[in-house]
Amino acid sequence: MKKYLFAGLMLALLSSCDDGDLVYEDLDFDSSDIKECNNTILYKTGADQAFIINLPDVAAALPIQPTVAGTPLNITIGATNRLVYRHYNGTVSVNNICASIPPATPIVDDEWTALNGQMTVETVAIKTANGTDGFEGGEIINHLEHTIRIPNVTFQTSVGTQTYAPFPEDGTAYGVYAEGTFAHPQIPSPNSTLEICDGNLVFNRGSVSLFAVKLSTMLLDPTILNQEKTDYIGTDVLVIFRNYPTGVDLDLIDLATTDGCSDLFGAVSTQEWRGADGVQADLTGQVVVTTTNDVPGHVKHVIHLKNVTLKFGTFEFLLATDYLFGEIII
Repeated sequence: MKKYLFAGLMLALLSSCDDGDLVYEDLDFDSSDIKECNNTILYKTGADQAFIINLPDVAAALPIQPTVAGTPLNITIGATNRLVYRHYNGTVSVNNICASIPPATPIVDDEWTALNGQMTVETVAIKTANGTDGFEGGEIINHLEHTIRIPNVTFQTSVGTQTYAPFPEDGTAYGVYAEGTFAHPQIPSPNSTLEICDGNLVFNRGSVSLFAVKLSTMLLDPTILNQEKTDYIGTDVLVIFRNYPTGVDLDLIDLATTDGCSDLFGAVSTQEWRGADGVQADLTGQVVVTTTNDVPGHVKHVIHLKNVTLKFGTFEFLLATDYLFGEIII
């Protein structure tokens, strides 16, 4: 366990050793995760210490999507975004930090307030394996994790000002804050009932969601039978999943009308996930169709999505190794 020595506290130690005052030396937070309360405070505690980040709104201040590698979010430390270190004369608890009326004991016997500085936040999506049948090899976005670093900060201490660049001095992160559960897209079960419009837009719709695949001419070729036809997501092939706000009911849109297809795909969504472009060399982003004519007077297209990654902003997850999108009879 690492312990971070504050030079200012050492000065206090040296100046007080003659009169017998108890002076602490070490700031020890390695065993403590970052916690949150009241949507305004992020904090870490040691046995008798607390390190507090006070923000106007934690949810608004932190990234809502993963940050791009090497480009963290910067937060300026000051009167609005406060950074405070406290030492108590006893064991600290969550009520000392979060209660509207803190308990009378232990009391704060020293406090350092950050005058200025910078915090950075690197955010990643934590994913787990999708264990649902039909989604083998796929991923689920579970939650966001925010790694907070303090590249520089100046504290007002009981003995003057103290500057760190970075804090802690060994350059390690202040800590990691795990945000609550992420609302992972509710992709329809494999082999769903499909509809088609505009000749090449094949889709599954719910009342507030739409999962669609735009197929290339080659994939819909009715003369290539009983064999896999493979194309890759790109200009001619698209995979789209959309969520819609409460109050929208896609089931009410009649595709038999002249504007049915445009009304369906023109509805304003709250979230749109798109399939990442396929790479033939990696066998990613594949849309595979097998066509048969075993239905008299018609052809049946069975559609698989293989190694398709869905992306929304900087979020992304692998749908499945081989997802059976469904079948359509034309």
